[in-house]
Amino acid sequence: MSARQFHLTIIAFVALAYMTVRIGIAPESGWLRFHTTDFLAGVALPSVIALAFDDVSVSRLPGTLGGKLALTAGAVVVWEGIVPLVSERSTADWRDVIAYFAGTAVQHVVQAAAFSAPKVAVND
Repeated sequence: MSARQFHLTIIAFVALAYMTVRIGIAPESGWLRFHTTDFLAGVALPSVIALAFDDVSVSRLPGTLGGKLALTAGAVVVWEGIVPLVSERSTADWRDVIAYFAGTAVQHVVQAAAFSAPKVAVND
């Protein structure tokens, strides 16, 4: 699987999971709806950034854990810091921050597993 295919697969999975949560499982307000979708945003964010900048190499910034955490921190500042100041419909919530970072961590683990070389024993 190429890096581009991986990121597109992640985005498709997140879109399907998002629709399932928002429409099927928890269409009304509540913990499951809001925090699950924040978790899914954390999963999708590194892939969206990688594709948006055509930087699909797993070794470049969006592919590293530090890069992903930096991107997520920037999103947190905007979504949980700035947006609540300018929108009456948005409130800052520390649980959202945990959900974003947890989603990013899961995306990183899945990406690392998908692109790690299998260990092959060599007989001498």
